[in-house]
Amino acid sequence: MTSADDGRPFISADNVVALLRGIAETHRDLANHPECDLRNGATAIDRVADAIACRAIVQTR
Repeated sequence: MTSADDGRPFISADNVVALLRGIAETHRDLANHPECDLRNGATAIDRVADAIACRAIVQTR
């Protein structure tokens, strides 16, 4: 994640693709657990998002 010319946060297409693939992977992993529901899926996606946000903070400092 970087800043665009106007100072707003910018994420490249490659990173968007990686994010979407990560979400898909999380759903595939959760599909193997019969006791999982959408809340568990959302929690798992939030964890991935938190990890990405932490990496973005480190990269923009």
